[in-house]
Amino acid sequence: MNLLPPKEKIENQRNYFYRFLAGLTGAVLASLLLGCGLLLPSYILIKAKQAELKANLVSLKNLRQADGGEKVYKILEAADQRVDFLLFQPAPSLTAAVKEILVRRPAGVKITGLTYHPQADAAGRSVAMALTGVAASREAIVAFVKELQTEPSFSSINVPVSSFAKGRNIEFSLTLVQNEK
Repeated sequence: MNLLPPKEKIENQRNYFYRFLAGLTGAVLASLLLGCGLLLPSYILIKAKQAELKANLVSLKNLRQADGGEKVYKILEAADQRVDFLLFQPAPSLTAAVKEILVRRPAGVKITGLTYHPQADAAGRSVAMALTGVAASREAIVAFVKELQTEPSFSSINVPVSSFAKGRNIEFSLTLVQNEK
């Protein structure tokens, strides 16, 4: 229960609103100052790198005019070799792999599922696919695996022994690891 007269109530609400605006303005200004302070070193580094690149460009232009350009090409080739690791290496194509699997599938094999697993190994990036299906016989699975082993885009094909447990209508699973291209 508020026993203040209406005029004082309005004055208190106005004072509260002014304090709220002052606090909000202070928080925004503090955030801006903090952000500028944290981004300032990055800005300075970018400007220094820009100045260095401009100086390199001027020296390359001068070198090209003086030597006929041979040293420039050598410098650029050396720089190209140093930054080769930055090039994006795309993952092997999933659609191409699926097409190869479907082309090499024998008549007695039905594919029911395909799962895609990108994996990182010590050498870089590889792609694994888990393939599930139903085969009419063990011989159909063996023929399918042999067909896939002749495909050079797969580095390894793993077949669990449990895939050969039944004689007919065998549910199987394969793990295919795709070569990097």
